[in-house]
Amino acid sequence: MSAHGATRQRAFQTACTLAAAGKRPTIAAVREGLGGKGSQQAIGAGIDDWLDEAARRFQIPGIPEALRAQVVEVWDQACGLAGEQWDGAKAALEAQVSGLDAQVAAVAEERNAARTESERLVAELNNQGTTLRETLDALDLADIDGP
Repeated sequence: MSAHGATRQRAFQTACTLAAAGKRPTIAAVREGLGGKGSQQAIGAGIDDWLDEAARRFQIPGIPEALRAQVVEVWDQACGLAGEQWDGAKAALEAQVSGLDAQVAAVAEERNAARTESERLVAELNNQGTTLRETLDALDLADIDGP
């Protein structure tokens, strides 16, 4: 088998793996799945093979066209409903993330205010310590110079 044929076959398998994982088998995604190797032409041919195989799977032999059309219609409706449910769930999660972001911002603001107050109190304590040392030094001097 030629290198092109081997890449084409590996691209087909990678496209199957990507699709099974719910990912779209694009040329870039397949190339990444192949470790960044393979020509665009060979990968494209592998994806074309995968698409042909997928199309054959939708062609159910022995089932009337009207029934097949109904199955496809139900599938399309199911995909649409799933998309709507996904959009609703995504919007709810985005709202939740937004609320949590606001809470994080509020806590950060409180932390900054507490840090500022702590720094103010430390400075005040240092000033009081300095004043106390100066007072004690003055008292010591007063005792030494006394009668």
